[in-house]
This record gives sequence, C-alpha cells and structure tokens, in this order.
Amino acid sequence: MGDVVWDYKYIVMITAVIAAYYIYEWQRAKTILYSLMLQAKRLSKDLTLKSGKEQEDWVVKKAGKYLPALVRLLLNENILTAAVHELYRDSKKYQDSGR
Repeated sequence: MGDVVWDYKYIVMITAVIAAYYIYEWQRAKTILYSLMLQAKRLSKDLTLKSGKEQEDWVVKKAGKYLPALVRLLLNENILTAAVHELYRDSKKYQDSGR
C-alpha cells in the first residue's frame, strides 16, 4: 500500500492542494454570502424586501457578482439557493441559541 501512495505522491499532493484551495474559497464565499444576508436584512427593515424568500432570492442574485470564480464555476443557481437557505437556517439557529 505504501508503494502505491509513493508512486502517486504527486497526484495525491495536487489533489490535496486543490481540496485545500477549494475549502479556503468556500469559506471566503460563506463570508460574502453572510454579508449579503445582512444587507438583505437591512433592506427588509426598509420594506424593500418583504419576505424571507425575497431576501434569499436577492442574496442569490447578488452573489453571482461577488463570489470567487472557482465557487461560481462549481455552484449552479439551484445549489447556491440551497446553500443560502442553509446559511439562513444556521444563522437562525445561532440566534435562537442566545450566543
């Protein structure tokens, strides 16, 4: 088994670097999405966006401009919509926990 890993060490290293880079970009993307979510909340207080669904749609629409290219390449609109929905749920759970 060790010989196989040694034979493919460059492939393993390149794969690890790509995975690490994608994880870094995804964390950066989440930061961007959270900031867009806060902007959407401000717009909802101004009555520009009336429902939670409108806020999510606004964030998905704006995210295309601000997300890193690698994340945009790998996420289509449906996956991005699901990710934004999950981030909203996570932030709601965080707020409800009282932290």
